[in-house]
Amino acid sequence: MNPSDILSNPAAIASIVVVALLLFVFVPFMIIRAGRQRRTARNYLPDLIRLSGLQVSQDNQYFQGQFKGFPTVLRMGVGYNYASAAYQTIKGLSGGRSNFHSRSMIFQKFTVEMDLPKPVNDFMIKERAGILRTDQRINDAIAGKTNDLTEIQPTAGKLKRVRLYGQDLNLANKLVQDTQLNQLIANWHYTDVRISGNKLRFTMDDSMVASTFGSRIAKPQFIVDGLDIAARVAQIASS
Repeated sequence: MNPSDILSNPAAIASIVVVALLLFVFVPFMIIRAGRQRRTARNYLPDLIRLSGLQVSQDNQYFQGQFKGFPTVLRMGVGYNYASAAYQTIKGLSGGRSNFHSRSMIFQKFTVEMDLPKPVNDFMIKERAGILRTDQRINDAIAGKTNDLTEIQPTAGKLKRVRLYGQDLNLANKLVQDTQLNQLIANWHYTDVRISGNKLRFTMDDSMVASTFGSRIAKPQFIVDGLDIAARVAQIASS
């Protein structure tokens, strides 16, 4: 084909542009991105240890140590959206097209356990799953996340997105009036903090974590942000 014929053919020009983009833009970009992902994965553990001050346990099952003065255990794992998986299975069996590869099917989760210096009456800080989050409500039920505590109504709406449950109005007031805690929770989603006796448990176990936090979950600072919330609640509860 004559070069002049190519230049006069819009389809041919479009094909050349696409090939050029693939060769000189997309492929190099993917190579750079893959390299960055490898470096991020390689640095994740040492960065998490450096930022949190926690150390890997002897059996390599969790992290432990002191975080802001509190004995702390951090466990990381994988969560499964059981409700969505069941729905997709039923959909497939009934002749529909199943999708088991959504971002919310398998997700990152972690829990933080802190020892408090003194016992505290049962208390909970939790973001309620919205009316359309039926899958998360089912997942919570499967995980045994029950709530037998009464909401502390005078504090309703005073901490962004979360509700307070328990009997200790004094603690509730201290929590909602704390500027630092307000800032931490405003930068977070799916808060779930439970206190029983001298144990505080912070949980991130929500199927929407990847969709909500995006690339933030790939960085160890994401875990440290959760640790910061747990530690601030522990400080207030212990004061």
